[in-house]
Amino acid sequence: STLDVLELSMLVCYASGQLETVPAQYGLNRADVPNVFPEMGAACGFMVHAALKHQGNIASISLQALMGDGSSQVLACPISVGLAVTQNAPPISLRLPWQRLLLDGMRVLQMLMAGQWRAVWAGARNRWAWLRSKSADERELKKLLERFGAEAVLIVDHSLGGGANLFRERLIQKHLDVGRSVAVWTFVPYLLRHELRLYLWAGAPEMRRLVAWAAWEVLARSGKFTDIEFNNCVGFPRQEDMGAALTSFKGTAGAKLRFYLHDYHMVCPSHFLLNDKRKFCGVPEREQCRRCLPKIHDSLANLFVAKDIDLWRDRWASALDLADEIVHFSMSTRELFSRAYPGIREEQWHFRPHHVPQLQGRFMYPAGRNGVRVGVVGHIGRAKGSEVVRDLVRQVKLQGANIEIVVVGTIEGVFDDLAVLATGHYKHSDLAHLINANQLHMVLMPSVVPETFSYVTHELMQLEVPIICFDLGAQAEVVGRYAKGCVVPLNVSDELLLRIQGFKLALEGQGLS
Repeated sequence: STLDVLELSMLVCYASGQLETVPAQYGLNRADVPNVFPEMGAACGFMVHAALKHQGNIASISLQALMGDGSSQVLACPISVGLAVTQNAPPISLRLPWQRLLLDGMRVLQMLMAGQWRAVWAGARNRWAWLRSKSADERELKKLLERFGAEAVLIVDHSLGGGANLFRERLIQKHLDVGRSVAVWTFVPYLLRHELRLYLWAGAPEMRRLVAWAAWEVLARSGKFTDIEFNNCVGFPRQEDMGAALTSFKGTAGAKLRFYLHDYHMVCPSHFLLNDKRKFCGVPEREQCRRCLPKIHDSLANLFVAKDIDLWRDRWASALDLADEIVHFSMSTRELFSRAYPGIREEQWHFRPHHVPQLQGRFMYPAGRNGVRVGVVGHIGRAKGSEVVRDLVRQVKLQGANIEIVVVGTIEGVFDDLAVLATGHYKHSDLAHLINANQLHMVLMPSVVPETFSYVTHELMQLEVPIICFDLGAQAEVVGRYAKGCVVPLNVSDELLLRIQGFKLALEGQGLS
C-alpha cells in the first residue's frame, strides 16, 4: 500500500489459543526494494526483536499494520516447521516451509531480471548461512580447540552489523597478526542459535560452528584462552546472564577480562538510553529507571523480559568489578557509565579513541549559493535523528524558509511529499566530493542519543566541514572544541531552524566559511 504505516506489530498465536502482540520497528531502509518494486520507496523494511512471554507451540504469526486512513491490514507470515518456545522443545528446525521457499524464489527471480546480481549473492550468503555453519558437539569442539595456539583470545560480539562488528573484525586481525588464535562467540537471530567463529592463524579460513550454551564451559576449561574481550551482546537471548558467564569464564580460565564500550547496553537494555518517551534519559537516579524501564516496549529492549533495572545493573556490576580493562572511546561515555556504575575504579578505565583514516579532499564553501544547504551524513535511523530531520523539513516547508536538506547516505522513515534529497549509500573516499557536489554550507549531526564515538564527525572535521549538533555524547565533545562547530541544546530542537540560520551568519561573519 502507498498509505503511511502508523503502527506495526507482530501477533503470535499459540496452539493453546493464547495471543501475544509484539511491537515492530518499521520504516527501515531496504535499498533493494525499489529495484524490484519501483513504486515503493527504500524506507519500507521492518524488524521485530522480542523474548516471547508465553510458552507453547506457535500456531501462526501475522503482521498487523494500522494505516494512515485508519484501516488495518493483516499479513500472514510463514514460520519454520516445528517452531516452539517451550524450554524442553526440540531444536529449531533449519528447514523453511514451502511458502517461504516459493516467496524467496520469486524474489530472487525478480532481482535477477532487474540485474541485481550482487544483491542476490549478498542475500544468499547471509540468508543461507547454515550451509556454511554446521553444529559442533563437545567432542568435535575439543578436537578443533586442540589446533589453537597458546594465548588464544575469545571475543563476545553480536552479529547485527554496524560499527561494533567492524571494530571486532579489526580486533581479530590484530590478534592474528601477532600469531594468536581467535574464537568469536555470537548469536545468530534468524537461526536462534549460538555460533562460534574460529580463526586458527592469519590467512587460515574461518570456521563456523553452531553450538549449545554448554560449549561456553568447554572453551573455559580448554586451557587455550588467556584473554576474553567483551565487544557487545545486543540481540542475545538472556543478556542479563552474560555478566555471570564472563565472570565464570575468567575464574575458570584465569583469563584477563576486557570490556569495549560501543554503546550503553550495560547501563540499560534500551542501549541508546532512550526512555519510555523515546527521549534521551541522561541516566537519572535509579528510582526513575525503575518506573521507566517496564514501560519501554521498543525493539531490542524487549529481549529483557524481567524489565528490572536493579537485576540488570547488579549483574553487570559484578562482571565490571572484575574487569582488568574497561575501554572507552570518548570521555562522555565514561561520564555516563560512571553515573550507573560509580564503583568502577580509576585503574580500570582506559581511554582509547578509534583511529580514523585520513580522507582525501577538502571542503569548499559554496559562497555564491543563496539560502542554506544543510547536509546530513550517514545512515539515519530514529536514534541518529530521522525524526529531527523530518521535523526540520516540515518547519522549512511551513515557514517557506530558503533551506534545503540533503542526506549524504540513507534515512529511515516515511517523508511523503517532504522535499529531502538522499544520495544513497556512499564510499568514504567519495565523501568530500559528495559534500562539494551538493554545495552544502554545513552538516547537521541530528543524533538524539549520545554517541560513544562518532566516525562521521571526525571525518567531517578532517575535511574542515562546518558541523552543528546537539549537546550530548562524543559528537558534542569534539564539535564543541572545533573552530567550525556549533553545539545547540537538545531541548530546543524546535528552534533548530533558527539555529541553523544563525550558524551560517556566524560562519560568514567570522570568516570561517
